[in-house]
Amino acid sequence: MRATESRRGRVPLVVLGVAVACALVGWVGYSIAFGGIKEWNVDAQGPVLVSADGRTLTLTGVPDPAWTPEDCFGSLTVDVVTEEHAATVAVHFHLGSAPQEQGGPRGSCAQFTGIEGDLAHPLGMRTLTDAHGRPLQTVSEATAPRPRDPGLTEEGSELCSAARPRSQPGVCRGSLALVRFYRDTSGQTRWMLYQSLDPTAPEPDAPGTPGTQRTAVNGAPAVCRSDGDGGVVVDWTAGGTAQQLEFSPPSDSGATADQLCTQAVAEARTVS
Repeated sequence: MRATESRRGRVPLVVLGVAVACALVGWVGYSIAFGGIKEWNVDAQGPVLVSADGRTLTLTGVPDPAWTPEDCFGSLTVDVVTEEHAATVAVHFHLGSAPQEQGGPRGSCAQFTGIEGDLAHPLGMRTLTDAHGRPLQTVSEATAPRPRDPGLTEEGSELCSAARPRSQPGVCRGSLALVRFYRDTSGQTRWMLYQSLDPTAPEPDAPGTPGTQRTAVNGAPAVCRSDGDGGVVVDWTAGGTAQQLEFSPPSDSGATADQLCTQAVAEARTVS
């Protein structure tokens, strides 16, 4: 009788031992699979583009150094987190990184530009700040500088960045830019205004190529040059950000590069 009771007493112990072993194996497996995952917060930096309706924030990118080089080869996630209050809206980045060997989507740290965050209510007169209450510079899409020529009609706009190329041919310079498209009353002449949202922009360079002109736009040094496709491009800096106006006349305009530059610079001077 005692022997039977002893065997019965050992059965629960064996079951308990198996359960503990399984738990240890599971914990080890979880540690291997998820032990390398990191999550952390990073303050946002300006300028921040505010959509025309005030409900979408587009940030130029995650400030450096937000991560180590090893993070850039693993599985990366970036979220924009907002905290709305009566007079302020705080915004920061929430980052996550998992080792490369875990699989999943891999990315480059450079691709995280032009990151959007949504607000429950329009920003309005509230102040946008980082997580520590420091005000951030904002650029309103509704009031951003644009040509004031009544002969031009705005056909649309888009954002471009390293992760969000332009839908039109060309290169999006800078970490984030607002691009606006225009046509004149004839419908034959196209204009494109590129406005970088980078905090600083160098003065435009004037390469020694035929058709390049040094000039000024509203007191700022400017350069007009051929775009190599029958049009011209005017580059200048306003408010610390790069501005670029592309002028594409009809293919049969017959105008020289100098004549096109004269027209393009005059149009650039209406941007305000």
